[in-house]
Amino acid sequence: MSDEGAGDFLARLTTKLTGAGVPHMVVGSFASSFHGVPRSSQDLDLVIDPDPTSLRRFLADLPADAYYADSDAAVDAMQTRGQFNVIDMATAWKADLIVRKARPFSVEEMKKYGLVVSGLAETKGIGCTDDARQKSFFDKVVKIGLYDAGLDYTKAYTNKFVCKGVGLDLVKK
Repeated sequence: MSDEGAGDFLARLTTKLTGAGVPHMVVGSFASSFHGVPRSSQDLDLVIDPDPTSLRRFLADLPADAYYADSDAAVDAMQTRGQFNVIDMATAWKADLIVRKARPFSVEEMKKYGLVVSGLAETKGIGCTDDARQKSFFDKVVKIGLYDAGLDYTKAYTNKFVCKGVGLDLVKK
């Protein structure tokens, strides 16, 4: 699986969650990259806070020929505060939808922070990075001996699929 399509899948998924009335926030490697700390992952992670009606609306908006989502697993996840998956059939990207835990801190996190951004993500979207940030990270890991200084760090990242404004509509104003 390549990175191609991940940002588009995230945009489509968050649009469907918003349309169904499901509060959500992006977490995991995409959120980390959005904040300028690049991490690699093979899936997307979102914390969601559905009620039965909004979850049904969300699941109904996932055509079976375009997405795989097990409705029974989704309902069970909502009841047990667990997680379920949605898979984009076109790209094979998987999203872990993690139901918000029933604890006061989790509720306040979602209300207070929404999607927090910094760096290039503030104006260019989720996952956006630049050579200066990557070089700074590379220099630090070389200094502590994790990478060889001769490694071409510029081959470790690309902005081909990011820096296109994905997620800017989710930023708390």
